[in-house]
Amino acid sequence: MKKNKKILVISRTPWDNNNSFGNSFSNIFGGIKNLEIANIYCSAGRPNNKVVKKYFQIDEKSILKNCINSNYKAGREIFDDIEIIQDDFSSKKFFKINRLRIFFWIREFIWLLGRWKSKELDDFVLEFKPDVIFIPIYKWPYMCNVALYIVNKFNIRVIGYITDDNYTLKQYSLDPSYWIERIIFRNYVKKIIEKCKLLYVISDIQKLEYEKIFKINCKVLYKGFLFHENVNIKPIFKEIIITYTGNLGAGRYNTLLKFSKIIDEINEMSSNHIKYQVFVYSHTNLSSKQIKFLNKFKSTFYKGALPITQINEIQNLADILVHFEGFSLRNKLEVKYSFSTKIVDYISKGKCIIAFGPKGVNSIDYINDNNLGYSVNDDNTLKKVLLSLISDTSLIEEKGKSAFNNGKNIHNIYTIQEELLNDLTRIIGE
Repeated sequence: MKKNKKILVISRTPWDNNNSFGNSFSNIFGGIKNLEIANIYCSAGRPNNKVVKKYFQIDEKSILKNCINSNYKAGREIFDDIEIIQDDFSSKKFFKINRLRIFFWIREFIWLLGRWKSKELDDFVLEFKPDVIFIPIYKWPYMCNVALYIVNKFNIRVIGYITDDNYTLKQYSLDPSYWIERIIFRNYVKKIIEKCKLLYVISDIQKLEYEKIFKINCKVLYKGFLFHENVNIKPIFKEIIITYTGNLGAGRYNTLLKFSKIIDEINEMSSNHIKYQVFVYSHTNLSSKQIKFLNKFKSTFYKGALPITQINEIQNLADILVHFEGFSLRNKLEVKYSFSTKIVDYISKGKCIIAFGPKGVNSIDYINDNNLGYSVNDDNTLKKVLLSLISDTSLIEEKGKSAFNNGKNIHNIYTIQEELLNDLTRIIGE
């Protein structure tokens, strides 16, 4: 009988299919035979997936309680019937809307002083006996320290996965505290990368940059999909439905405002009886002021957050799926290497895609470079594209089919998982 490869994944959030991390990692690892996966996660909340077999949770509240009473465990293995620490949604929402740096430093301070290096954590790792540790590389020192503690203590091979630029100084900010934090934090990121036998990245441009910096073998790892031959093409009548499903941070909210303004202008000037409607679904916690401002646009409707299962249906009901990136220099540099995983979801639906954002940002350029839709970098071009689609709606179906056919060659989940399994086998065998 073939021995299972044991993979330990250390994550910040629970492996929940309804959050970005869980959705992406279930997609990447789900269905691969002869893998056994355990997950150590470092926040409140309960996992929700069909991929992972064992969990260990450490979170700030437990660490604080342990500081007061050493008999209270800072970390524990999670079972289905156990009562666990859940998110305090009111405080979580406050912190997300008011992203003051002091809150993140307080969290680092808690982890620095807390007794999270426990016998329970050690026993969990020893009992599971991982062949390799797969680490999503965050910028936060406390996450790097958890990973480094386990790697160094148990001398286990490491594969890293970095999906944002958490290291280079090619950023923009006039805030001195930003640069102090960046310089301190990047040293922790470097320590993790130096432990890696293989480093996965999210884009070709990031691969080139990180191989040059770290002199390490890097490979691009995308989210994939099981592409069916038939896609859902719905007829267009009086309304063209444009849908956005994703994060509104990093300047995307401002790009949405620009987009909504142009949509209203197109609808007012169009002699065609067909009009655009824009629906926005996002887990980003907008302030009441932001929502109120967005609701001023006649053709844009903010719907808030929905579970992943419902988002899939929402995307299927759309005629056009749109992706945004921020236009400011800071936003552009922040996401220069990044790749939005929802683009793969968009491609798999066979929908016309419009990517609205600046040149030089990977997610925007990726659409253009791979002929996956319209990559639009300014207001005038956006107006021309929207007017052309409203005057000839057959272009919407044509672009959707083109995105599907071109995308399935890049994002076929079988090919992605086969290469991943080959890498795991090679690293474990070294």
